[in-house]
This record gives sequence, structure tokens and C-alpha cells, in this order.
Amino acid sequence: MSVPHPTRIVRFHLLAVLLGVSIPFAIEDVVHDPSKPVVLATIAFLFTSLNFFHGKVVTLEDDDYNNALTDRVDLALIDYLLNVAVILCFVFMAFFLGKPGRLVITNLILRALDTVLVLNVRRALPRDAIRKAQNTWLAINLAAVICFLGFSWLYWPVSAHPQAVSVIFLVIIIADIVIDYRLNRKLYFDVADSWDEMAGFWDAIQGERGDIYRQTVIVPAILETIELGSMRILDAGCGNGCISRALSQAGATVFGVDSSPNHLDIARSYPSEGVSYHLANLNESEGCIEGNPFDMAVLCFTLQDCDTLEAPLSRITQNLRPLGRVLVILENDRSFGDIQAHSTTRRWLSPRRFSGSGRRQLIVWKPHIIRSLRVGNSDPDLDKIEREWPHGFKTITHHWSISSYVDAARKSGLRKLSIEKELPIRKTLQAGQREPSCLARYRNRPRFDMLVFEKMPVDAGLSTNG
Repeated sequence: MSVPHPTRIVRFHLLAVLLGVSIPFAIEDVVHDPSKPVVLATIAFLFTSLNFFHGKVVTLEDDDYNNALTDRVDLALIDYLLNVAVILCFVFMAFFLGKPGRLVITNLILRALDTVLVLNVRRALPRDAIRKAQNTWLAINLAAVICFLGFSWLYWPVSAHPQAVSVIFLVIIIADIVIDYRLNRKLYFDVADSWDEMAGFWDAIQGERGDIYRQTVIVPAILETIELGSMRILDAGCGNGCISRALSQAGATVFGVDSSPNHLDIARSYPSEGVSYHLANLNESEGCIEGNPFDMAVLCFTLQDCDTLEAPLSRITQNLRPLGRVLVILENDRSFGDIQAHSTTRRWLSPRRFSGSGRRQLIVWKPHIIRSLRVGNSDPDLDKIEREWPHGFKTITHHWSISSYVDAARKSGLRKLSIEKELPIRKTLQAGQREPSCLARYRNRPRFDMLVFEKMPVDAGLSTNG
């Protein structure tokens, strides 16, 4: 289990102060003075509190920013002091909801402090989506300051216009929420596309023989691990069939299965002697898979895209012969912990406490990923291919710890044979092919592991349905 960033813990405590102290004071004010100006000011204050809370949570869940604060003591100190000042502003504002002049001054101070806080976050974050949100909040803060200053100039003294102050306060926060969510709804509400939708995009990345990682790391690792010979192999989650074809060329009879009809149509379009493709949903824990019993099953990043580990492993075990093997390729902790090592954009969808037990992450596959991962990236058609999917696609992946894989395999009737961490680059590119920069990064930070399991015989104490 990963240790949470200390800065995240401190700031969540600050948010607890905001919700636990200032909001009760505000509600108490409106109970004692239910006049129209106070009611409107209280509603505006509650909206402001919730909007600020939401913005802080978005930032708190961003690992890039938390990593930056951990690495930079100066940024962490500025962030902490600014958040303390903002929280104090909320506490004072809760006291001043019935005092128009002080309410305006507190709003101006709050917006000014939040502007500095936003500038601090912008300085630390490289991600486009987060920077766009920070730019939105910066613009809204500046607009709010101008509105409050203009209102004070037109309606001086503001203490004589309590209802007008409450109305302008409410209008500003409603405009803040509406503009923010219109411009940043993709950041807040991003959902995954289906793998079936992105079949063509995925094929553009993989091509006939697979992307740079499959050709230099993954397929060589599989071929070195097991002598394929005349084995019957299940390629579970085969995608466009690039690994199936590589295993077939090594002498195996391969059955590729996938839950995406579009992926299977693309896989069948390639010359595939010794390979057949079939539709199967591995999230279902039971059912025969055409071609069984298999001598071996290969799951290359497949389990990361499944809802659980138990269901697919159980179904695969049922379709293996006794002592049949399962090879699982996965992204390791280093991959998920270092966002900057990726060419894709990633965002956690579940809290850190789920690390190692299925913590979900949204991956945004940008069009440029095709050029960075595809072997033969000088292909003149790549510009056209990238234009075909200008916004890319989104998928959800799960990060489970190695112990979670081992436990799920054992429950499914498999026993662990070996764990190879941080698979090395085993094969170089052909002469004349330019090595992508992602391979150099991989050499420094290998991100893939391989687990090998074996189906236990019936007399080992578990039924294998083999």
C-alpha cells in the first residue's frame, strides 16, 4: 500500500476545518437572522464553500501536484500558508454574512488569496487539463475582484445596501460554477470510451507486429520464458492480434479472444496462419472458450482492463489443461507512480487507499501516442491517421498489487511459478529503424512485470474443471 502524500493529509484537514467550522457558523447566523439579505448571503456562502471544496479535491487527487510539493519544500510551504489563509477567510466570512461591508472585503481578500494559490499550482503542474482548470479559476477570480470593486464604487457605502451585496455575491458564485463546469466538464466528468470504439485507433498504434514495447520487451520475454513448440495457446484480450501472430510464427497454435467485435474484425484482416479469433467476455467467470483445453494462456495488460481479477482468472483456469500455464504481463508500481514516464495522460479516479487493490485510473490516449509507440514512425500516413482521431480516446485501467494477482490466481486454482520484475529490453530494432525516445526512458525506468502461474492438478486440493 502506498503512503499518502503528507501535503494531501494536511490539506484535507484544512478542508475539514472549512466544512466543520465555517458552515455551522453560517447556518447559525441565518437561524438567528432569517432576513432576505442574510438568507441570500448564506446560500452564496454555501455555494462558495462547496465550489472551493470541489476545486481543492481536484487538486488534491492530482499526483503530479502532490509529487511537486513533495519535491519542492518552497512550493509546499506556500501552498500550506495560502490554504490556511483561505480557510481563515471562510471562517471570517461566516461571521460577516449580515455585515455587507465586511462581506465585500472578505470576498476580495479570499479571491486575491485564491489567485495566488492558483498561480502556485499553475507553476507546478505540467498537465494540460489541470492547467486549463487553473486558468479558468484565475480568470474567474480576477472577474470577481473587478465586480466587487465596481459594485463598491457604484454603491458606496455598501453597508447601506445589504440585499444588493448578497445578490452580487450570489450572482458571482453562480457564474463561477457555471463557467467552470462548462469549460472543464471533461476534467470533472471524463468517462471511458469502450475498447470497441477505439479499435481502429489501437490498430494504428500496434500495426501488424505490435508497438515498440511489444516488439522489444513483451514478445521476446514470452518467447524466452516458454518453449512454444506445438502448444495450444490462448491469447486472452488479443486486440488486433499482434501478439497472437508473433506466437503463431514461433510454432504455436493460437486462439485469440476478445470482447470487442471491431478488434476481432481487424485481427482477422491480417494474414494469420495458425491463429483463429473468437468473441469472449473475460469478465464472466464461467464458460467454455473455443479451442480449449489450452496449454498456456497469455494475458498482456488484459487483467488491468477487467472489472476483477478473480472472474477472468477463474474462467481461464477452467479452460486450461492440468499443469497448463498462465503468463500475465502487467504495469508495475513504478509505472503507476510516475505519471511523467508516460506519453499518455493519466488521472486517478479512486483514492490512494485503493492502491494495490484495484485503484482505477483514467488514461487519455492522445493522437501523438501513435507516432511515439509505432515502429516505423516515419510512415507518411501517420499525419492522416492522427487527424482521424483529433481528441483521442479514454480507457479505464486498474492497478492491483502483485500480491493481489497471486491471491486471485490461487483462489482460481493456479499456483505461482515465477515473478520477473521490470522486464528488460530483450530485442533491438532492425538496422535503419530510429529508436523512439520512449525506449530510452524504459531502459532507465522499466515499467512491466511478468507473472507465471501453473494450473494445480486436482489432487492438489482444488477442483480445476480442466
